[in-house]
Amino acid sequence: MNSEAAGLVKHKQAEMESVGKDALARQVLKGLRLKTVVKESHCAPIASLVFNSHQPGCHNLFATVGKNQVTVYDDEHMGDFIGMVVHFTNDKTDHAQGGELATCCWVSTDGWSRHPHGDACLAVAGADANISVISVVDAQVVRLLKGHRKEVLDLAACASIPGLLASLSRDGTARLWDVPSETCILSHSTDSNCLALDPGGKLLALGGRKGCVHLFSVPEGKAQASLQKLPSKLQSACLTETMDCLEFLDASRLCAKAMDGRMAVWDVSDGQQLASWRVPGCNAMQGAAGRSRFGATPCGSYVAVGSTSGDVNVFETASGSRLAHVAPIKVSGPVKACGISADCRHLLAVLGNGFIFRYEYRTPEADKENASDNKASDMDWQPQEEVR
Repeated sequence: MNSEAAGLVKHKQAEMESVGKDALARQVLKGLRLKTVVKESHCAPIASLVFNSHQPGCHNLFATVGKNQVTVYDDEHMGDFIGMVVHFTNDKTDHAQGGELATCCWVSTDGWSRHPHGDACLAVAGADANISVISVVDAQVVRLLKGHRKEVLDLAACASIPGLLASLSRDGTARLWDVPSETCILSHSTDSNCLALDPGGKLLALGGRKGCVHLFSVPEGKAQASLQKLPSKLQSACLTETMDCLEFLDASRLCAKAMDGRMAVWDVSDGQQLASWRVPGCNAMQGAAGRSRFGATPCGSYVAVGSTSGDVNVFETASGSRLAHVAPIKVSGPVKACGISADCRHLLAVLGNGFIFRYEYRTPEADKENASDNKASDMDWQPQEEVR
């Protein structure tokens, strides 16, 4: 962390102490403005973007997968700039076929990383049925999970059980893996479209067609076992389209999004719906091509989600209220994925052919001072960075 970033940390702490955490988050979300645009060199849609919420001290990292490329960025320690940490190409090797990637997630490395100061590992998968686990420190694949027979659609992990990973494939199975030993713990037949693991690693949620979400109890230990479906059914009357994305906000709350933009939050203990809302500008007619993954803050209070029209929104999960709305410039198309930093100061969205838009918190004073500069930059817009 450089001196500029260290100064920003002190400034944020002072703001939080004077205003309060919740009030500051709302203030920050109202001041989001487009500041940084990154153009990745693969010139193809970015399929997924995820912040590292599983590894303490690594919340500044976020990763993207697009075409056959993986890129890990530093969102915090370079001040106003995004720093590239790792760039990996999923080429064919003696061990894997390589190819295009569709999904990624961070895996906790506590207890099994060989590096004395820790590591951050990212699981990636797609057209190749194998799941590759990439070490940020080594900048290479350190684990390879083999078992699926077709494209992997979704991945999920949790922080409390290091090395536990869930995957969902077009071969009609969801699998649980022990990453350190490269072992498949269990396989479950399903026609679901997305999945999520709760923070404690005790529940697995599967989302499928017509708004259905099913909860399963994850067996303890690493012995071969089966998922136990829980009898309680989530009340999902507001969700009628195929499920697009699932994420546990905390141990008791599950958030879901359907392809038509309808979203809901449930209490998983009793299945009661706590909040629901609809994301403006979403069109279910685009099907899988219009899939848009949302991102949540580590505390689970806010979610960032895009639309098929290119806009980006931030909603409060307790009430469903929309707290922020921003739009890109000179790039159109559906937002494929969103991410939001823990302090809400950075909102990320991917759309177009390889573009990452970062909206940053700008105080009213800064907006006033730079109004003319911002107007000029909008007229002569160019990507500020290009990842090769």
